[in-house]
Amino acid sequence: YVRKYKFGKPTGSNGKSLLVDMNMYSYKSKNTDMGIQGLKRGKQIKFNTKDKRQWSGNLNIVVRDNHLEIHKATKVKVKSLSKNSKQENIVGIDKGFRTLIATSTAENKQYGLEFNTLIKAKSDQLSNKNRQRNKLNALLKKHQTNNHTKKVKNILKFNLGKKQYIALKHSQTAHIESYVNDSLNRFVREEKPSEIVLEDLTFTSWKHKLPKRTNRHLSSWIKGYLQERIEYKASLFNIKTAVVNPAYTSQICHRCNRLGKRNDEVFKCDNCSMVVHADYNAARNIRSRKDDNEISLYTPYKRVKKIIQRRVSTLVGSENDSSCSPPSQAGLETLSNKSLQERIRHK
Repeated sequence: YVRKYKFGKPTGSNGKSLLVDMNMYSYKSKNTDMGIQGLKRGKQIKFNTKDKRQWSGNLNIVVRDNHLEIHKATKVKVKSLSKNSKQENIVGIDKGFRTLIATSTAENKQYGLEFNTLIKAKSDQLSNKNRQRNKLNALLKKHQTNNHTKKVKNILKFNLGKKQYIALKHSQTAHIESYVNDSLNRFVREEKPSEIVLEDLTFTSWKHKLPKRTNRHLSSWIKGYLQERIEYKASLFNIKTAVVNPAYTSQICHRCNRLGKRNDEVFKCDNCSMVVHADYNAARNIRSRKDDNEISLYTPYKRVKKIIQRRVSTLVGSENDSSCSPPSQAGLETLSNKSLQERIRHK
């Protein structure tokens, strides 16, 4: 009816995906596994599938490099973490590049400690591969200019093929995604949180001039995938999520709320003489910011700094400052700078 009354065939170009309903495809058509409705009336686009399952309902056909993928939305059962699932356990997490996740529970509760090493190794491997291919591309242009037809064909056939290159990229992505999922599963299984508080890192801003290699490593940090998997795990295990403003969460002391100094993985506060792991300090600040009614998700970072400075100024001169309580009262472990460095090196 569409073709008859709308005068033209609905077409699209350069599409990466196609949504087909149950009337637009069929299974087991003679020698092929699956057929999808095409532009020619009464004729299907037929192909074989590696997965022999037969789906029903709406499907999403995705074009991925040199193959097609069939995506199907399915209902997932919500799992229970423990018998006493009603117990409140709010955990703040700090997503990082060196360590994938640091929690507010304890200083040694970190997950994905090898994430930094893995990302760097994969990024450097792909960079070396690209460097070699760039040299071959330059050699290819030289032979094309000199009309060396045979050498051009040999380079294109034996040196600049895309099958192994694409397979390498897929293998790297699959390895990193597997590591992320394994780390998240261990986090959920061990912490059993009823709610996860995390920072909003949807922005991307590189204001400082960093070395080229560092920028490449940071660009390989798949924070979008990590965020998506956290949301999926939360929905799978019926865990609430709360997103907070990340401004100055890694620069202020979680005990006295004053600005401190962060040196690599060590955070030091000159006011209360606290030395602690920087990611753990940030996770504690993220957890406490959930209950901060004055700093919302959309409060500008300059306004956040003014609020922090105003709060600190009200504490100056106070004789009974509960925020600077001894470590034993706060239930925290204070380490010397030397011992903390040894623990970090051991990890």
